[in-house]
Amino acid sequence: MARGINNSVLADKIAQKVEPVHMKHYGQEQLSIIRQSSLKAAIQFTDSVMPRLDRKFSLEELQKFTLETAEVFEQWVLR
Repeated sequence: MARGINNSVLADKIAQKVEPVHMKHYGQEQLSIIRQSSLKAAIQFTDSVMPRLDRKFSLEELQKFTLETAEVFEQWVLR
């Protein structure tokens, strides 16, 4: 317990309430990082694969493929 705290029981109760909120924020932050990394990897993958194929793709097709690939990457990381 930190020095200068007169009511250690109250301080313990407050600490129990604060810690789970911090952990929830940490988990969301980690998930956000995973999603950003997965999307970046999917964009790089799409950029390297699509030019090798023998047809042109619409913007909607590229977006759909990229987002689906990012989702697969994210699920792989979270397994």
